[in-house]
Amino acid sequence: MNNLKSFHGEDQIRGLCLKHLSLGVTIANIFADSGTRLPFKAKQNNVLPLLKFCLKEHPVKSNELNLSPDELNYLSIKIDSMVTKLVSCGRQNEALQVQKLFEMLHLSNSLFHIFNLYKFIAENWTYLKSTQSPYYFIAYCARKTSYLENNKTRLELLSILAAILEENAD
Repeated sequence: MNNLKSFHGEDQIRGLCLKHLSLGVTIANIFADSGTRLPFKAKQNNVLPLLKFCLKEHPVKSNELNLSPDELNYLSIKIDSMVTKLVSCGRQNEALQVQKLFEMLHLSNSLFHIFNLYKFIAENWTYLKSTQSPYYFIAYCARKTSYLENNKTRLELLSILAAILEENAD
């Protein structure tokens, strides 16, 4: 547990273990922290297992984000950054695919499924992991998601965090 304190702070881990923070807020904090480093690069890019956890545990009924125009603009900036990164990596088809996914959100919250964008980011992690935008996008969406809160999912999340820490220690 002492190793986990250095990763995201004792309060976040205590929240994870003692239910002071929701899973969504905990996941959001981890992604936001992992994505911070200047100039515009992620400081930790080994959080794919955490993204896969989000995919696995994402509640089916929580697709609607109910975004304000400001929130939609914020996420649009993150998507544009991911598109730019994909194009710079020669992944034009993938860039077009993510733009189409996000156009659904502009049309209607009910057409947009966070799961699809999480899946897209996971499938293109090799290209996106070094930039901040996917981290902040996931953090924002995770904070607005109501994950199933139980001991099993909390322990699984703790196990994932421990594995990430162990990898960083090597």
